[in-house]
Amino acid sequence: MIDWQKYNDTFQWYGKDVEIELIGILKEEYDDRMGKITQNVASRDFEQLKFNIHSLKGSISNYHAPEPIELARELEQKAKDNNPDGMDELFIRLQASTKCLLDELLEHRQDLLDEKG
Repeated sequence: MIDWQKYNDTFQWYGKDVEIELIGILKEEYDDRMGKITQNVASRDFEQLKFNIHSLKGSISNYHAPEPIELARELEQKAKDNNPDGMDELFIRLQASTKCLLDELLEHRQDLLDEKG
């Protein structure tokens, strides 16, 4: 899922401690963020959905995973257009894709922690 070449090109400048911390922050915020988006989709609250999905898109963009970024972009556009057509299905795909991204990042984070000893 992650484009590791681009990821490594970006994170080479930060150091492993920052990388570990950023992945940890993403994990800590994930359930709350996705819970808000779930509520926004269910209630068709397009204004809040625009805000929350844009925030998610910004967070995941750091990790160079094209699929969830594109799905977030599509859902954000639906919110901007007040277009509920296909929104539930798109959100289900986004949930699965971001969960896969998070799992991949957590595995990487554990590798980084193991390297640190």
